[in-house]
Amino acid sequence: MSTLHSRQHLSTHLPVDIFYDILGHCDLASVLALSSTCRRLYEVAQHTTVWRAIVRRLQEQWILESDIPNLSELSSVELISIVKRAVIGPETWTRSTPEVRAAITIPATIRQGPGVLHWDDDTRLVPNGRYVLFLNEGHLQCFSIAEKRHIWTYVSEIPTTDHCSVQDFDVCAHPDKAGEWMVLMIGERTFPLHGMFPGRRNFITVIEFEPTTGYGPFNAFSLQGHVGTAEINSDRANFLLDWKRKQFVCVSGMGMFSRIGLITDHVVLKTARKGAEMLYLIPSADIFENYGTRVTTFDRLVSSVCMVDVLVLSATVEHTIVRSHITGDSDLVIHKSPLRDNTWRVWVYCAIPQSYGFPERRILRCYQITIHEGRPLLSQRSSLVPNLLRGPRGLSYSGHASVYYSPSRELIVPPPKPPSDQGAHALTSTIVTRAWRALKKPGYRSDSRLLDAAVVTLDGCDADHVHISAYAGALCYPTTTDIRILYYR
Repeated sequence: MSTLHSRQHLSTHLPVDIFYDILGHCDLASVLALSSTCRRLYEVAQHTTVWRAIVRRLQEQWILESDIPNLSELSSVELISIVKRAVIGPETWTRSTPEVRAAITIPATIRQGPGVLHWDDDTRLVPNGRYVLFLNEGHLQCFSIAEKRHIWTYVSEIPTTDHCSVQDFDVCAHPDKAGEWMVLMIGERTFPLHGMFPGRRNFITVIEFEPTTGYGPFNAFSLQGHVGTAEINSDRANFLLDWKRKQFVCVSGMGMFSRIGLITDHVVLKTARKGAEMLYLIPSADIFENYGTRVTTFDRLVSSVCMVDVLVLSATVEHTIVRSHITGDSDLVIHKSPLRDNTWRVWVYCAIPQSYGFPERRILRCYQITIHEGRPLLSQRSSLVPNLLRGPRGLSYSGHASVYYSPSRELIVPPPKPPSDQGAHALTSTIVTRAWRALKKPGYRSDSRLLDAAVVTLDGCDADHVHISAYAGALCYPTTTDIRILYYR
């Protein structure tokens, strides 16, 4: 009784400013948990001071945009709404007609004329919301959103006689420097004159830069802290690079539908093994200490190749995704949690043929990874049948997917729910056929359970790449004359 009384006395008589200070250093999940313990802590946890501190912490982590208008004047309800949008996605993405809350157009110099193709141009909103990176005909450029102008272009150190072109890239907050410092991982390819294919060479470059002052055949780039990864399509291998150690590892034997993702200090590997699709968590330090090769020159690098079967022996976590091999679309998307520190949400999407070959089983599984005392803990949050009838072009933290619909139109598919009258992963041929008809005929909704998607119009979109932001509820794409960013309510 004395312990209970002392706790009640503490929550009743402790000055409220001390509570504000304590909650301001807690992650979002802890604040929500404390708010459910008693009435006074609920009232404290709803205060504007607490939620403004939460928003600022999420801004420092590049989960929320750095520039939120009138942040110091927003009420707790408005601040909660901003955080809620990052966690579950924009509210209007669940409606048939999403509402745009802000639209930004940034002029860009984009070459026009016969033979000029824009389908491979790619724009990506930097998570802090202040910059857009634009892959413009093989040149990587950065644009300021606030100033609506081009601020720098990446200049390769590869000799210009090699006719180098950027193929892919990724960006993350600098793990060691505050402010706007970033780390950019760039994949480049040379194109010798006269079409000499054997003479082509591939390079990966990592730079540290601060956008306001400049910087002193890859696929699926991913960057987390000091480690980056990229798929090497020609060899069906993955390239792992620790830019701080200046070491790299080439992982072979991956298979067409294997994927690698990154969280702090760990590599997340999805690959086929033991007659199933498996998920492994491997300490990145072990990989580079055992198999790393030091980067010393721009000349062709030779590495002792590490096979996947050897790599998984260092795994600290092993999990079976599904007891079948994937032979269709596959993706692995990882986002840091806005709710808890040292926690990530992992989306695994795959398509598996049925016994008769059609239709495919579409599986979207959601996992949570938490680093506790240096060790990763994996828990499965859900196993769902997605509303997707083709592979997504991106998944947000909330599970909203961007799917191609038609030229200048995109589907925003909400996080799926399992059908109540079917097995956990089965789709009947009739439903798939009807849904494909719905995809081909705008406005035709034959089965809202499977096609509960919003159709958004992207005026002037002239590229294959439409970027869906992880938390901001935004789509970003290039036209033939500019870059456009649409933020949704």
